[in-house]
Amino acid sequence: MAIVYHHEQQEDIDKLEKFNKNFQWFRDHYYELHTKYKDEYVVINDSKIIDHDVDYERLIINRLKPRFTVGTIREFFIGKIYGDE
Repeated sequence: MAIVYHHEQQEDIDKLEKFNKNFQWFRDHYYELHTKYKDEYVVINDSKIIDHDVDYERLIINRLKPRFTVGTIREFFIGKIYGDE
């Protein structure tokens, strides 16, 4: 028996899958990112860094919100690169 999703449910599933791919890319490349983005938050979309900043609120409010919709931002993975790794 096939599972049938409503359009909105499928969109949510697609966003979650994209988020998970971005998170996996972050995990796979963490040590490479550490040398360039130490002590910063990085925003990952489609397996690329699209923005970064040391200040999380500034990154979200001043840099991401003006450029992207909230729905799109939910697909991104935002992670912190810690300096003492």
